Amino acid sequence: MGSDTLVVDTLGFNDRGVRSIPGGGVRTPDSHLIERYRLLENGQRLSVTFTWDDPKVFHKPHTYEFRYYKVSRISEPRVYNCNPNDADRTKFLLNER
Repeated sequence: MGSDTLVVDTLGFNDRGVRSIPGGGVRTPDSHLIERYRLLENGQRLSVTFTWDDPKVFHKPHTYEFRYYKVSRISEPRVYNCNPNDADRTKFLLNER
């Protein structure tokens, strides 16, 4: 990766909150996450690559990518009022039925 990549290296997770990882698996206190952020197509697309490494969970590092597209213009910003004590939100985030 060149100098056009922002790398975020994270250790020291805890057992609280949502622990599931997209694509399967869970994070643990021993997990190691490396995120790579890159702008593509003259800034019209943001690529974020996540690599999770945790020998207790994965046989080899687990990598996946999300791509975000720049919106040219929106008429009104969306406002979401987030209540962290909302029971339905908690059930959704914890994947409870």
